[in-house]
Amino acid sequence: ISQSRPDVYRPHVAGALNNLGVEQRALGDLAAACDSYQQANDLLAENAVERPTGLLVERQNGWYNLGRLYLHESETLGWPDRNRARDAFRKARDCAEAFRGRFHDLNQRRRVQGEALHVYENLMNVNVDLWHLLNDRDALSEAVEVAEQSRARNLMEMLYEDDLSPAGAPPHIVDEFRQLRRRLRDARQRQHA
Repeated sequence: ISQSRPDVYRPHVAGALNNLGVEQRALGDLAAACDSYQQANDLLAENAVERPTGLLVERQNGWYNLGRLYLHESETLGWPDRNRARDAFRKARDCAEAFRGRFHDLNQRRRVQGEALHVYENLMNVNVDLWHLLNDRDALSEAVEVAEQSRARNLMEMLYEDDLSPAGAPPHIVDEFRQLRRRLRDARQRQHA
């Protein structure tokens, strides 16, 4: 990587390393795939120091790939390593959340969340596995927390929509609720304009 403009090359090299890791995993060279994924994630982390909100999808994918790799069976590598997988999936989730937070449009936020659903599912599943295998109550709590956060986020977005109204509420309360929602949306748009 050139020392004069390493920030320009990091994402490209990281992408190539991530793709190399995918191929190495497919060929069964798990140790090499792990090295490639880790190098890619390291380069993207260096890039994140300069641009914290840059390349969030690439970072999410890199951590997700590494997490999946740690769940692969390999006696020689001591895998599956569910604790390392959980750490990688947490980092992938953090990237997904940061990327989702960059959008104000509800449809975009839903799209981004839908595209990252596999990250949340894997984080939840690895925590359930840790609970089953090690009777780790903290892992079970985290699995429930991940599921509840997703559900709560969806509920808040539904409340943000204009066509949703509190059930059984008098019409004047519904109108007031909608006006407050519009004012909040307008204020957010002005803040980010």
